[in-house]
Amino acid sequence: MKVENVTYSEPIIQRTLLGRKPANVLNDSAIATRDFVTLGEADAQSVQNTQSVWGDVPLKNADGTPQLRTVKADLDLTPRSPLKYGLIAAGIGAAVGAVTGWALFDKVGALAGGLGLAALAGGGAALAVNGDQVKVVWSTHQIVDHQLVGYHEYVGPGEKDGRRGYFHRFVPEVKETVLGTYQTPKAVHYK
Repeated sequence: MKVENVTYSEPIIQRTLLGRKPANVLNDSAIATRDFVTLGEADAQSVQNTQSVWGDVPLKNADGTPQLRTVKADLDLTPRSPLKYGLIAAGIGAAVGAVTGWALFDKVGALAGGLGLAALAGGGAALAVNGDQVKVVWSTHQIVDHQLVGYHEYVGPGEKDGRRGYFHRFVPEVKETVLGTYQTPKAVHYK
C-alpha cells in the first residue's frame, strides 16, 4: 500500500444567521397585490411572520481575511490490482452464472454457466484495471462570504387547504463576495 501524507490549509466555515425575510403566505384577495408587506414592516414583524435566512460564512481575522486551519490527509496512491478485481468479479460471475444455469438447465448447466461467467467477468475486470496509475490532483476552491442584502417578492395564483388566492413568496437576495482561494488534494486513478 502506497500512502502519501499531505498538508493543506482550508477556511473555517460556520453556518450563520444572515438575517430574516417575510414568511411566504397565501393572500385570499381576488386580485394580485404586492403592497401588504413592505420592507420596513417585514423587519418589525414578529418571528412568527418571518423566516430565518442562513448561509455558510468563513470566519474572519480582524483585518477581514479568512481564518484558515491546517488539515492533514493520508491519500492512498496504491494502483488497483488486476488480480484482486479479477477475483472479485469472477466470484460474482460464478454465482450469477451458476444460479442462472441451474434455473434454466440442471447441474451441468449450473457448472458451465458458473465457469463461463466467472472467466468472462474476471477477465474483463482484470483488463479494465490493468495498467492503473494514481496521482495527486489539487483542486482550487473559492472562499465565498455571504451577506443578505434584501429579498424579492413574487406573486402568483394558488390554492392552499381549499382556499384560493395569491401566494406571496419572498426569495432572499444573498450577495456573494470572494475572499480568496484554497486548494484541496485528491487521489485520482488514470491509465
